[in-house]
Amino acid sequence: MFDKRRLVIVLTSVLVTAGARGATAQRGRNSQCLGPDSVATNFIGYARQLIVMPDTHVDTLRRNLGLNAIDTSTVNLVTTKHICASAASAIDRRLHVRTGGRKVYVFGAAPATGGGVQRYFVVDTTLVFGPLLRVWVFNSAFQFVGTLSR
Repeated sequence: MFDKRRLVIVLTSVLVTAGARGATAQRGRNSQCLGPDSVATNFIGYARQLIVMPDTHVDTLRRNLGLNAIDTSTVNLVTTKHICASAASAIDRRLHVRTGGRKVYVFGAAPATGGGVQRYFVVDTTLVFGPLLRVWVFNSAFQFVGTLSR
């Protein structure tokens, strides 16, 4: 049987361990994008596994986050400056803060039927809630859908 807490702990340890190294790997001096680096590579593997994992608890999570139609091959790091800025602003809106310079990892995912990015996974390795990092999930308009850890 699958233990959701174990999945969250594994994801957290992967992101926290590599977070310090990843925070310095940026795409451009003024960009809010982080990556590509080991954090990005590890998260892509995690997200692809989450999308195909055969478990009823994960099925519920996928359904709640709108990931059921996502094609694993479309999960990729996004380093487009305006997308990263939108993702960082979306986190700020959720937290009711204005940082203006938040650095984030952004991963886009699309359905197999095409039509462009349907979900964005956004990770800010400086936001730690107790022992966990949150992976924010937004739709293509950067409206909040949910989180992968709490």
